Amino acid sequence: MRNKHYRILTLSAMLLLGLTALSTMAADEPKTDASHTEACSCEGCSEPVGSALPPHDDCEDHDTHTEQDDSHADCTHDHEDDDDHASHVPAKEDDAHADESTIHLDSEAEKLIDIQTVAAQAGTIASTIRLTGQIRLNEDTLAHIVPLTSGIVRKVNNNIGDTVKKDDILAWIESAELGQSKVKYLDIQAELGCCATLLTRAQTIHDNTLKMIELLKTNPGLDDLGKIEGLEMGANRSDLVNVYAEYVFAKSVYEREKPLYEQKISSKQEYLNAENHLKKARADYLAMLDTIQFRVQQDLLEATSDQQRMEIALKGAERTLYVFGQTTNDIQRLNILAQSPTVHAGGGDCSDPDCEACRKKAEQATGAKPASADFQRLGWYPLRAPFDGTVIEKHVTIGERLSEDTSAFTVADLNSVWIDMSVFSKDLPFLKKGQPCQIAMETQTFKGRFSFLSPVLDPKTRTATARIVADNTEGHLKPGLFVSATVFGKADAGKLVVPAAAVQTVNGETCIFVQNGDEYALRHVTAGRSDTTHVEIVSGLHQGEHVVTQGAFDLKAKMVTGTLDSHAGHGH
Repeated sequence: MRNKHYRILTLSAMLLLGLTALSTMAADEPKTDASHTEACSCEGCSEPVGSALPPHDDCEDHDTHTEQDDSHADCTHDHEDDDDHASHVPAKEDDAHADESTIHLDSEAEKLIDIQTVAAQAGTIASTIRLTGQIRLNEDTLAHIVPLTSGIVRKVNNNIGDTVKKDDILAWIESAELGQSKVKYLDIQAELGCCATLLTRAQTIHDNTLKMIELLKTNPGLDDLGKIEGLEMGANRSDLVNVYAEYVFAKSVYEREKPLYEQKISSKQEYLNAENHLKKARADYLAMLDTIQFRVQQDLLEATSDQQRMEIALKGAERTLYVFGQTTNDIQRLNILAQSPTVHAGGGDCSDPDCEACRKKAEQATGAKPASADFQRLGWYPLRAPFDGTVIEKHVTIGERLSEDTSAFTVADLNSVWIDMSVFSKDLPFLKKGQPCQIAMETQTFKGRFSFLSPVLDPKTRTATARIVADNTEGHLKPGLFVSATVFGKADAGKLVVPAAAVQTVNGETCIFVQNGDEYALRHVTAGRSDTTHVEIVSGLHQGEHVVTQGAFDLKAKMVTGTLDSHAGHGH
């Protein structure tokens, strides 16, 4: 449009210069025409037209006649000028295309630019949604490793970027709390050993005492009590034997006094004394039996209860150690420390804690080898990798004190990543879980499916999140990279559809080139929907008109720059 206005102004200036020159010539040399013999048609004037007419006041039309001649000359000049610039005037078929600018190309120019056209026809437009997003770590396979209890870092085994396996030890932490828990575990285990011994002794005493009571119920002689010598019964033996012996003695006295009393040999008082003494001895004997039976059962129950309490306490202390990161092997090693080897391999008591024979015997019994530094590292516990992955963050140094809320390491399994796309509310109705999409990066494109759609919008961006879980076994998807995604919907009918390459932008307006013979007109149009290959034209184009697809950009460049080759016409 700027070139068009420029040429119109130039043409107007040339016409003005021509008029000025003709006016000057008319003033210097009056026109005469010897062959012109017609009289002036002015009323009252008889001068021939071809003669030099002197000025007179009676004929006012002379000036008018001269102006008409000048106008005729100017008109002649205008026609000549229009003939010279015929190729510059755009063809105006109707008012709708009044602003078209055309470019004329001959066959050689068309071949040089390789012009290709297609006819505008009704077609379909595949609805597409274009999203932008970012690659993120898969939080389902991401672990922030924190100390299980506060402590001091004693050893660090891994750095950022290291690949680790499940249960690999990343660092060693020394904790006073863990040390105290291990000491408590050892103390409970020692008490449990004592309880086990006491329970065994209580059970033995219980069983032997009941055997003796059953024997006493048969009224054995005192000599027969020697058959149970050597059975462990504690104080129950002496209590039972004494009371039984007293009962037997009282019985024998009574049996001796009774016939004497009946024969009137002894007094009634002596008989009564013997009888009372027997009754008392029998009562004491029966009471002792009940007391002893109750006591041995109570002792056994108490020993059993103590054993059970210690076992529960030991289990609790063991679970505490597991919470602190100890493994079954660690507990076994601790159990070895809890053992106090007191018997040599060859037999006999041993008070040497460093006895080699006892150490080997303990190793054979537990299947584990105790380390000599276990006592020195009693409060040490490891930070382990929870799964196979890569260390992506590290916040520990040797000697540093860590609290329970310190993230010491971050381990991520980078074999899969999240791609989070931002979705505006207007596009949410067209997306669903499991829907396929095409993801584009700087170096590659690949396909994926939405595995998650956020049910709420971000209050800051007013967008929802559509997530794709992508395989990253090759490691090309780096968390932090920006990506785009295209979601293809169903195809809808379009009014007129042209290839996307046909649509150009000139001075911020949407245009296309329409072929008319060997001329190409730049036409402003209104574009509607579009997909990756075609654009819908809402207005400005009729069905069947041929639009330029290949070479449209070259025509645009020639029109904008105004530099056409010798085979091309002038573009407006």
